[in-house]
Amino acid sequence: MLVGLTIFFISPKIKSKNLVNIFKQDQIKTHVHHLSQIIGERNITKPPQLQKSADYIKNFLKNLNLKVETQKYEIQSNKEYLPIAERKLPFTVENIYVTLNAQSKLPHLVVGAHYDTFFDTPGADDNASSVSVLLEMIKQFASSKTLKRPIDFVFFTLEEPPFFQTNEMGSYQFAKMLQSKQTKILGMISLDCLGYFSESQSYPFPLNLFYKSKGDFISLISSWDSFSFYKKVSNQTYQSNQLKLNNFSLPSQIPGVTYSDHWSFEQFSYPAVLFTDSAFYRSSHYHENTDHHDTLNYEKLTEFTNILYNLIQVL
Repeated sequence: MLVGLTIFFISPKIKSKNLVNIFKQDQIKTHVHHLSQIIGERNITKPPQLQKSADYIKNFLKNLNLKVETQKYEIQSNKEYLPIAERKLPFTVENIYVTLNAQSKLPHLVVGAHYDTFFDTPGADDNASSVSVLLEMIKQFASSKTLKRPIDFVFFTLEEPPFFQTNEMGSYQFAKMLQSKQTKILGMISLDCLGYFSESQSYPFPLNLFYKSKGDFISLISSWDSFSFYKKVSNQTYQSNQLKLNNFSLPSQIPGVTYSDHWSFEQFSYPAVLFTDSAFYRSSHYHENTDHHDTLNYEKLTEFTNILYNLIQVL
């Protein structure tokens, strides 16, 4: 435990900086509303809604005149979750991605978010919030020349159970594809649950010994396996006066440390980190049918979009 606390406390503190916010709340809110309220639950039990979500993402990207690529694969397990009429048919799902600044010879940075939801939830925070951030960042980067390395922006399918931390998880399939292509990767940034803020906050042990119980921040999290990349991200990230960031590098055995798409990349020895509002450590709406668009704080979500936009330019 002493070793763990020592590594935890030597994590680089995130610096503050006045950042000019170039993103608009209304645009992010529109995406969240469409995905969570108009489309709603989107997973293997609702194939049409899962496809509508994919189509919404692809159409938005195509309207930016970007080359939109997909990685399609057929699932073999858990087909009992499908509607009865579709269980004996091939069921194909897809990851969606665009690569910006592809001509650069530097190692790629992968930034991704899953677009599916848990069962019986509209998934506003989990994970329409992150998809919306990604869409608006891509829109901004598509019209700028500020990237120094190739960036793969990826929308992953099937992050949620029953595929969570299996080889049929969308991010696992994508990381496997990168390895098969021998793509050089600087690291991966996962976005998962970014828009819920609260007066209450819980922590796993031993963090609960040192942190106050107010959920007014976004967390940067990594396992110890990705500490070098985590340190690089921490050193290049600036929090703003409007939004605090807390950073944690922790053992993977602590619940939540590997609970998103960054887990998949570590299975292929790619370093990866997670930005999150801490999900079930904060939100009573996590994986519930109350995860609605009107429970999110769009001012802070928009501010985080700006923080991440500035980070990606310098990594």
